Amino acid sequence: MDYSMQSLGEYLKTQREAKGLTINEAAAETNIAKKYIEALETDEYGFFPAEMYVLGFLSSYIEVLELDKDYVLSMYYRAIDREKEVPLEAFYNIHKPDNFFKKNIKLLLLIVPIVLALSIVGVIFYNNSDPRNITPGNYDTKIPKELSIDINTLEANNKFDVGISDTVHLNENDSTKNSIIFLGHGSSDNQIKFRLGQNEYTYKAGAVLNVDLGSIGLDNLAVEILDITRNTVSISFIIQANANSKFDISPYKDSIRNEVPITDASQITSFNFTVTTEKPVWIAYQADKEQEIQQVLNAGASLKFKFIDGVRLLVGNAGVVTITSPQFTNVIRGGTTGESSQSIFYKKPNGEKIILYRAQLK
Repeated sequence: MDYSMQSLGEYLKTQREAKGLTINEAAAETNIAKKYIEALETDEYGFFPAEMYVLGFLSSYIEVLELDKDYVLSMYYRAIDREKEVPLEAFYNIHKPDNFFKKNIKLLLLIVPIVLALSIVGVIFYNNSDPRNITPGNYDTKIPKELSIDINTLEANNKFDVGISDTVHLNENDSTKNSIIFLGHGSSDNQIKFRLGQNEYTYKAGAVLNVDLGSIGLDNLAVEILDITRNTVSISFIIQANANSKFDISPYKDSIRNEVPITDASQITSFNFTVTTEKPVWIAYQADKEQEIQQVLNAGASLKFKFIDGVRLLVGNAGVVTITSPQFTNVIRGGTTGESSQSIFYKKPNGEKIILYRAQLK
């Protein structure tokens, strides 16, 4: 049969049917959820969270269908290249400006005067209500308040909204070790001035300040300015086990869920993990700051790796995987059968100890 005119999805479907497999049977054979197989066979690559998922599931599907891996991957990359060449209009259904205005000229003539009127009213209201027009140079006239935060109980994806003249105390065991005193806006409303310890800073939203707080058992605390408004500032704290940590959790902090302590890591310099699978599965991991490793494991196979401060682990079919280590006694399940799972293992201070945590990523 000539497959040259088929898309990759059509080719995979043809090969599956030639082996006499239904979608459900293929899902059982590959340990890939049915919805992902259907997405592969209909060339819907945008259904997957990232390309690594596509490549991982393709590798497992290729093995079960006994196909030529190089041939299938070349079809995939050709398909991706063709998608990149499609004009923007085809993806977003962009209409030509001339047609839009011709079809909607009456509606526009009605809306524009209303928008202009509302804008004028908004400017008048803003000028009358802006506290800077009442008391020059005073951006917030409310009484400053104080917020106390226990460093040892901070969640990885923490967020705090405080006033632009508030004080945030960083505590350990009910004792204040340091404080952040907000001093109002900088030269513009998108800047915030604050004092931490003996130093004063002026930062914009999105900036991160790394601070040495060794006096409270932490070598590094990152303060991130999330957002700044006229009256409030949103902040987040990123805690790492030490300033020279080989694993940075900050890229994942907004995606973290189900944070669970695994073991006391205070006296452990490195961890040795063994991942064992009951069925064929695709795995990717990145230990500390090393390069990511991707691998397809056959049923009954195991993968061993080592890390010092943390590791990110991605499993194509998490329910068939278990994780063990000589550094702890419990056996960890990879996740839900038929679903991909991404999690991180990382060290974080807790009181006087350093604890190894595991958190799943959204």
